[in-house]
Amino acid sequence: MGRPRSLEAQMTHAVSRANKGSFESKANRMTMLKAIAIELKKEYRLQKIDNLKAKHVSGLVEKWKNEGRSVATIKNRVSSLRYLAKDVLEKPSMIPKNNADLGIERRENDFNTDKGWTPSDEFKSSLPENQQIHVDLMRNIGLRYEEAAKFRPHDADKGDKIAVYWGTKGGRDREIPITNDEQRETLDRAKEYVDNHRQESMIPREMIWKDFDNKTRNIYNDLGMTKEGIGTPHGLRHQYAQDRYEAITGWKPPAQLSKAERIEFRATMGQVERDIDTRARLEVSSELGHGRIDVVANYIGSWSS
Repeated sequence: MGRPRSLEAQMTHAVSRANKGSFESKANRMTMLKAIAIELKKEYRLQKIDNLKAKHVSGLVEKWKNEGRSVATIKNRVSSLRYLAKDVLEKPSMIPKNNADLGIERRENDFNTDKGWTPSDEFKSSLPENQQIHVDLMRNIGLRYEEAAKFRPHDADKGDKIAVYWGTKGGRDREIPITNDEQRETLDRAKEYVDNHRQESMIPREMIWKDFDNKTRNIYNDLGMTKEGIGTPHGLRHQYAQDRYEAITGWKPPAQLSKAERIEFRATMGQVERDIDTRARLEVSSELGHGRIDVVANYIGSWSS
């Protein structure tokens, strides 16, 4: 007898045998379910796909919420698990059809909830050095969590710009202008760190990305870097986006204002101000690595609400 299949392999094999869905849909589900399988093994020591139960799904949902995962991300993951339960395992009743029954709130387009934050020096001093830099790369340069971990500062330094090639979403490379001293200081500190430790990025040479991710998220969670705590890692990007918007426009983003202040300012906006607002949103969208201007409202807010 050969070695039993890992839970990840069981997941991908089961999805590959299912008749439902296009090749691309199956590939996306496989990728997501493999990642979920790793969490199931770590959290519950689950070894067999047939032993997956409702309590495991509910537990993962709570874990993701505590980590500050977005409602959209959690819904996508549950959707993959629901597909697995219904179309592969033939256990359609295992996962409720209604996300609300799993404690997943309905996604509201409340763009004007300010999720941005800046970590204090005291907070950062409690982190290992590479996580300190990881935090600064997200806060001062606007990198995504994975981009900041895989960031190669020597290759990224283009003088007055920072190139982002590693860990990007959808493989979309971009350049971010250096507009303040904090960015240059963060870049130089990252260079010094990788030189001193003879590595290319914030990930130690002896670690793979998944190990770094697990260790770092545990450190951040333990220190309260969650949605219910001081703020999520993604909230650092929110703060970067808000700062850039204010630097370009000269006024605070709507997410930082009360509803009354937004209404008052909106009433004074003429065509010049609206054009500046659009230009700022386009620039921030580009620097964050998004292809659409409407996504920026999630970071800086909206004048229409």
